[in-house]
Amino acid sequence: MHIDLHSYVQKNHDTSAASPSISDGGGSKRLRTASPSASPSSDPGPPGDGDVEFGVVGNNDVDVDGNGGDGSSVQPHDHNDIGNDAEVEDFQFLFGDNSKGTAFLDDKNCDFGDGVSEAENVVMPSDIVEVQLLEDEGEVLDGGDGADFGGARENFDYEKNEQKIDFNPKDPASFCQIETFSEIVTNKILTAGPHQPNAADLKGHAFPETVTENKKIKTSFSTNWYFKKLSDGTLQRRPWLSYSEKTDSVYCLDCILFGSKSSKSRHPQFSKVGFRNWRRGNAAFIEHETSESHVVASITSELRKVCLPLDPSMKEAQLRGREQNREIVRQLIDVTLYLAQHSMALRGHREGKAEKFRGNFLDLVTLLAKYSPALNAYLSKISGAKKKVWNFMSHKRQNQLIQAVSEFIRKEVVKEINAAHFFSVSFDESVDSSRKEQCTCIIRYVRSDTGTVAERLVAVKECAVTSGEKLFEVLTSIFEELQLDWTSCLVGQAYDGASNMRGAYHGLQALVREKAESAIYVWCWAHRLSLAVKEAAGCCLDAVDLFANLKKVYNVINGSKNNVETYEKIFKDTYPGKQILRLKRVDTTRWMSHSFALTTVLRAFEAIVETLDYISKNGVGEPRVAANGLLSYFMSEKFVLTAFTFESIYREVEPLSTSLQGVDVDLMAAVNHVEVVLKALRSLRSEESFADLLKQKEDFITNSAFTREAFKDLPAPAISQRTRKRRVQDGERAADEPIIDPLIKFRVETFFASVDNIISLISERFNDRAQSLYKDLALLTKKRIAEVESDHTSLPEDAFLAFSTLYSKFVNPEDLRNEYKLFSKTFPAYEKVFNKLPKDLHSASSWMHHDDHDHEHSQEDQDAQQRCDDGDEWFGFDEEIELEAAASSALDSPPQLKPENMVHSGSLAHTLYVVHNTGLKTIFPSLYIALKIAVTLPVTSASTERSFSKLKLIKNRLRSTMGQDRLEDLMIIACERDININIEAVVSIFSSYSKYLSDNL
Repeated sequence: MHIDLHSYVQKNHDTSAASPSISDGGGSKRLRTASPSASPSSDPGPPGDGDVEFGVVGNNDVDVDGNGGDGSSVQPHDHNDIGNDAEVEDFQFLFGDNSKGTAFLDDKNCDFGDGVSEAENVVMPSDIVEVQLLEDEGEVLDGGDGADFGGARENFDYEKNEQKIDFNPKDPASFCQIETFSEIVTNKILTAGPHQPNAADLKGHAFPETVTENKKIKTSFSTNWYFKKLSDGTLQRRPWLSYSEKTDSVYCLDCILFGSKSSKSRHPQFSKVGFRNWRRGNAAFIEHETSESHVVASITSELRKVCLPLDPSMKEAQLRGREQNREIVRQLIDVTLYLAQHSMALRGHREGKAEKFRGNFLDLVTLLAKYSPALNAYLSKISGAKKKVWNFMSHKRQNQLIQAVSEFIRKEVVKEINAAHFFSVSFDESVDSSRKEQCTCIIRYVRSDTGTVAERLVAVKECAVTSGEKLFEVLTSIFEELQLDWTSCLVGQAYDGASNMRGAYHGLQALVREKAESAIYVWCWAHRLSLAVKEAAGCCLDAVDLFANLKKVYNVINGSKNNVETYEKIFKDTYPGKQILRLKRVDTTRWMSHSFALTTVLRAFEAIVETLDYISKNGVGEPRVAANGLLSYFMSEKFVLTAFTFESIYREVEPLSTSLQGVDVDLMAAVNHVEVVLKALRSLRSEESFADLLKQKEDFITNSAFTREAFKDLPAPAISQRTRKRRVQDGERAADEPIIDPLIKFRVETFFASVDNIISLISERFNDRAQSLYKDLALLTKKRIAEVESDHTSLPEDAFLAFSTLYSKFVNPEDLRNEYKLFSKTFPAYEKVFNKLPKDLHSASSWMHHDDHDHEHSQEDQDAQQRCDDGDEWFGFDEEIELEAAASSALDSPPQLKPENMVHSGSLAHTLYVVHNTGLKTIFPSLYIALKIAVTLPVTSASTERSFSKLKLIKNRLRSTMGQDRLEDLMIIACERDININIEAVVSIFSSYSKYLSDNL
């Protein structure tokens, strides 16, 4: 249906009243119409089915040219064409001039474009004014959010944001004070029509009489005023005149509903107060109905009445269209999730319609459209449009889809953090591919639903300056953005050992502790171990030679594509059917890089030697010379003995490194594991271990493809003519004689020296385990609980004193000690029952695995924890991956310890898991709080390092111009893949980003 406003004005009113420029008070108002002479380029095309060209009741967009009162137009809804700087996305109806406008909108806030500053009368959606029927007294008008009740504010309930007033659609006095009407109320009043009763319809069968001031003349309302006499003598009913029996006044229904605020304030008789001066009634009625404000309101009213029958069908079409749009957005969210969770790019270099490949996002949508009728129809509609139209797949919408998913994940994480109450933080920075310093923030907490530990990435921020003060500002801004009470609930912080992090005065940890005294600082244990292992690689001359030659052989073979091809061919011939093992760099930031490089050389020893031999004979230049020297070194007993010396050391240290990278490792489990490793290394320093090393050397040489004579023996020690004399200490009797035997010299200066050095480094790096806080935490381990159970007097009198002093806001030392004594009696029985209960009562296999061999099972579980990086066993990592790709294999957390497997005596997680899932947390609240805090305390910042591996994949050299907000959202989606995504909730968040989305979703 189409309505031409010009013809409507000329047909129903005189020329002066219908002129586009109408006098209204002191200013001029231009009625914004669709100009008949508009150029074809501005024509948005024919309106769609069910659309109205002027009085729009629909869901799609209209054309707003943004030129204010200078020829602004209201267009059909099929297409979207927003004018210059106009930010309105979904107008439904618009009048306007250079300063004010009148609009029907679908939302409370809107920008009218250039030159239109505010709305005189905005008819809001149905959620603004809500109608409730009463049994006897007609209806109640419930003003909700944004409803304006004029002078009736004294009865407004500001807490509930609503006001209830008597409402009767037949009585204009009951709603004349309302400034803003909802669509439902407007339609109800228009449907009821004006109230024009006859005298016979009244109670006294007569209209009330009004006495004039001189009390000489009595006047009353006349039913003749319901009509006006035209120039040809015919009578025409006044459809705007409505009589109120309650106030004995008449009102203009059109001005009440559609009059502007300024006109109502200037002429309140017919819109707010009510007219009852019957002596000049006829003159007043003629004067009012010819006024500009009344003409404008009457035009609006007539258009609204014409559109009223279309409302139900158009609303149904709206709902159907919205559901179709939601289905399309659901599928687009799935596409976004798939690409973001796999760290894949969304956009293409060229995304034009003529391009065959338009980027992962659009190509994947096109692929899904083959199997989705709704998506296929939507793509056909967009591709068939003659000009650009709004759609859900533009660059802006893609960013909003990513943002909606990320916002949902953040909300879920914050909800879990608030439920946990206590949390700790890990913070670190790294440089991305565009040479920007990126800081990642990891929050550690105990999940309230499962009792397990979680570490979540919550923010990625750019920070050009990495001083302690600047990092503190970034960290606090993150807490404020997430609305976390960090000054009260932050119990720990873990960073690396850089001075800007661990500085005692201006470091990040010191600044945090000034605001949150309970947030103790933990120097990342994984970084400490990595530093110890790296330093141990230079403990003696043989160790320096070993790792220097490992670095050189990597450069020689990988430095030339011909050498790489030769190595691969020789490897396939030497080890048929096995996967190619590629050489690894030694000096990298990857955990245990020295171990990986050494392990690869030992496993591919024959292929490496054959390759070096080929290069030494057929190569040219510097690689040939280097190959000769490397061949001489690798074919020697010195290399084999040194290599297996460090292989035996790394065999003990590697499980500790993997354990410290875990998410759910706690301080006491880490302390216990360090003690186990130190004990194993001390046992390695013995004559028996050296004898095993010699046997291992002989087996390696015997099993190789080379003869025994090809390996050079240990060189004899060089005896200097001048022996340097050393000062003899008091009581020393041993003679200072040089070592002549090469085997003894290797045992003393290489084997024992390397083992002593790594023991000393680890002991020095982890010397804080004797702190009083750690002693209190040790009481919560399974081993100490068993000791207190057998002898209650073994509990020290000052038990938990250090813990309670640090966390005095949360626990009382006396209550904690009393609960601990009772808990030590109860825990063994609860733990036994808890471990015996099967997951499936009627599964026979569930009982088969629960026998009395708890110790054996726990030992197996501990052995299962000893894994290398990325979840593979020793020597089991994927050798096919290059170093850059190999770094990505550390993205996912190492295999986390299942709660039912953490039964070794050093872990607190198992104790917490039993207490949380057996109901003991309500019986021992102080102990439960202490366990939660103890498990929440961080051990490492390995999760931040894993996030940097994701950063390399997401912001690579092909995506180096990515914006910071988009990068942060993609990082959160990629790192927190295990969070279940509620698609409907994401759609709701997505729809809140713009007026267009909220109207169409």
